[in-house]
Amino acid sequence: MEQKSMKMGWILGLLVVLVAVAGAAEMKVTTEVDPVTRYVEVHYQVPADAPEMVTVRCTYQNKGESDWKPAAVKRYRSAAAETVIQDTGVLEKELGGGEVSEPLAVGRERTLVWRTDLQLPATHSYDLFVKVQLIDPAGKPVAQGQTALTLDLSDEVVLNESMIYKRLPMQVPDGKPGWVWRKDLPNSPPQGMLDCNERPGRLDPLAFMPKLTGYYAIFVSVPDKPNSEIELRLASDFYYQRFPGSAHTEYFWKIAKMDGEHLIASQSWRTIEKPDGINDEFRGRLRQVRFVPINEKLYAQLTRLDRYPRDKFVMAYYEIYSWAYLEDVFRNSQALEPVAAYADAKVDAIDAQLGRFGCKPNYPSVVEEPLIGDAIGDAPPGGESPSNANVGLLGLYTDCWLAVDRAGRAMDVSVFANFGAGNAYPGTPMTANFALKHPEWMSPDKQWVQYKFKPVREYVLSMYKEILDRGAKRISIDFCRYPYVIDQPQTATLFLTELRAMADQYSKNGRRVEISVRFPVPQVKGGDLFDPRPWVKKGLIDYLCPAAVVDNAAFADMKSYIELTRGSRIKCLPCIDLLSWGPVWPNGVTQWAKHLYDQGADGVYLYQADARIGGTMQFRSAIGRRDVIAHLGSRKAVEESVSDYEREQTNFGTDIYICYLEPYSTARPKIWIEGGHVEEIQYFLDGKPIAGRADAPYELGAEGWKNNLTVTAKATFEVRAKIDGKWLTRRLDAQIHPDYNN
Repeated sequence: MEQKSMKMGWILGLLVVLVAVAGAAEMKVTTEVDPVTRYVEVHYQVPADAPEMVTVRCTYQNKGESDWKPAAVKRYRSAAAETVIQDTGVLEKELGGGEVSEPLAVGRERTLVWRTDLQLPATHSYDLFVKVQLIDPAGKPVAQGQTALTLDLSDEVVLNESMIYKRLPMQVPDGKPGWVWRKDLPNSPPQGMLDCNERPGRLDPLAFMPKLTGYYAIFVSVPDKPNSEIELRLASDFYYQRFPGSAHTEYFWKIAKMDGEHLIASQSWRTIEKPDGINDEFRGRLRQVRFVPINEKLYAQLTRLDRYPRDKFVMAYYEIYSWAYLEDVFRNSQALEPVAAYADAKVDAIDAQLGRFGCKPNYPSVVEEPLIGDAIGDAPPGGESPSNANVGLLGLYTDCWLAVDRAGRAMDVSVFANFGAGNAYPGTPMTANFALKHPEWMSPDKQWVQYKFKPVREYVLSMYKEILDRGAKRISIDFCRYPYVIDQPQTATLFLTELRAMADQYSKNGRRVEISVRFPVPQVKGGDLFDPRPWVKKGLIDYLCPAAVVDNAAFADMKSYIELTRGSRIKCLPCIDLLSWGPVWPNGVTQWAKHLYDQGADGVYLYQADARIGGTMQFRSAIGRRDVIAHLGSRKAVEESVSDYEREQTNFGTDIYICYLEPYSTARPKIWIEGGHVEEIQYFLDGKPIAGRADAPYELGAEGWKNNLTVTAKATFEVRAKIDGKWLTRRLDAQIHPDYNN
């Protein structure tokens, strides 16, 4: 959601009371209620003689009461800044303590966001006083002001027990499986909250009938103590949205027309997946669902970017096996659910990876033994690779290629049959028979099939033929997973020539089988072994997707590739990585897309789009933000989104945010700065100067795999930025882990 445009000038609390206390200056305080979230924005004018760092304390008082209570406030930040800090404890500290630290605010108006949902139950109206105090580093008062506020929440609706469809018994004895409505859990709202007694396998979904009409913004909160997770959908939705527990997060889910809608709650599979986890603390629970009415005028304002014409092509990567990793996938029809999420994100094409050559595929292949046993996942930083049987069950119970392809047709989204160029995962149950039988055609470490050998190319082509025989109209290869299969540029060109010749045999009625290629740019290890010029000149491909691998070139210059395809029928779709080592989500993603469009890109390729669209991999910060991806299909929508942020950014609290959420040696910390204009920036690692990007988007560390960070048990990143003439320094202690064969 947009942060200022949604306010529509709705200002409450126009009565401003200037209060002087001993040793403190008078300070102007005003309030503004966001019409969608119903959070209160508390604006205060910092005196010109205030120190450069102040503590801002906010309290509130109900009219007629004598007690002042700490308000659950946080600094006013962008969505990108909150993405960086969401798991750092910063928000919990701010919201729980009623105060924040505000640097470089001298002479400026600054803003607190009061999360009223944490303190003022919905469906009521409140007459309040709000007080703001500024305190210097020595603990002395600097300024103080207060204002009156009427906060009317009487038109909100919250999910409650009376809305439950009563066919399912709600009051179940302790230990008997079933859903339970409780008021005795920690931090339960006045109306109570949903809990359950588990059994092996899911309980029947629970239906709520709120009986609403018109548009509503829907907000969801799930407790983290006890540990909880829930899946929700409206009756008209084709998929559930998963909501993990969080102490400080109220998720904005969506704006929906609620006429005739029911809300369906279901347990997340991973809460009951392990037999020894039944009725442990980790369960399906739901603290609150809050419905805020949205009138037609506000709805039109909030959705204005959706109405711009689409003129850019968006291809989004989909890792089918990662979706299945923590899901119970037993039916082909379930493939419709993640594809429907991609359709809601308005992508033009889904690049669905079916496997990586050298390992067992996920579909029922007869060329290679499919994976129906345990799968090994990527190890978390410093941890061990997890083992999982669900991916094998995907291959046992479904035909994931046909399921995804047909789901794409149903949802009017093109689907590419994608294979990673190679990774045999040696020493795991996933290694393909081909790799085991022919070590002479593998790399010395037995991890990468080698395309320089004709039998390897024939093996690869036979699997593409198998998919084409099964109806594929679009195919793709991902040389970024991994480039070490290629020994020289001519080898990649030779393979694509052979692939094109085979694909042409399946072109019918003048309709060409399309080929997409994602490949690494030269800054990536192995990237110098790819030369796309003959691919374009000979017309071997249809989509050219230059990309980073992990984070060796997140902001590489793509202009030469864009110029290479200009004027041809081939679309250049530079890759944006949607994992945390890519541009900071969401504002950084939109800004980088604008940069690429300004250079003339035909669209973008979104790697690991699962992380921001849906499924097991989805990050909490992406819930409710499929609109960010939907807007990437329109240059005008992207431009307006960036302009909206630029107009607002100086109103955010001034700060530097160091984003190192994927702490690997190949990942460069992304630096997000807001609340002013950056005049100069300096980077340090363990106290020593280090290279980094001088202009936005900011990044610590030099580009290219030869400049990967050194693996250490502990490192300190430091960023100093001169913002509107004043210097600010921020540090982050982290451990740097080895990463992904780069």
